[in-house]
Amino acid sequence: MLWSDVLTNWENGITLKYPKNVKGKFQWNTSVLKNDGNVAFTQTFRTNEKLAQIQNKKDFEEYIEKSQNKYVVSFPNLSKDTMLVIPMPIQGKNYATLRDFIDNAPKTQQQEFWKHVAKVAKKFMNEKGKVWISVHGLGVNYTHVRISTRPKYYFDNELKNE
Repeated sequence: MLWSDVLTNWENGITLKYPKNVKGKFQWNTSVLKNDGNVAFTQTFRTNEKLAQIQNKKDFEEYIEKSQNKYVVSFPNLSKDTMLVIPMPIQGKNYATLRDFIDNAPKTQQQEFWKHVAKVAKKFMNEKGKVWISVHGLGVNYTHVRISTRPKYYFDNELKNE
């Protein structure tokens, strides 16, 4: 499957799913996105027992409070080499990790979230040439997809070195 197919799926409301054999909370790495998405899409999931059980969104409160979108918000990191995409919190829902978000978020929010990831990824790729899309999850205990100019926090060396 090509990256362009994955982005089209996300734009059309087909959300990310994790493999059934992945037990526990996980980190997520993807292959590099470049050439308008005309490159192979590969993804790797790695379970990590150190990932948080409880969400802590305080580092993102400023962006959450300013958001006009009830499902998702995106913003640059401090060094401006990465765009972060986060789901808007919903009372009673735990979005500590990507698995928590996939398992707990309403379908509409998941669809809007992945549509937004696709939009931001395409825009950032067009500006920067190539981007890596991942979820690390050990720094801030709240789901955030990283769309970055470099494979920071990648655990999969094969995907990191593309």
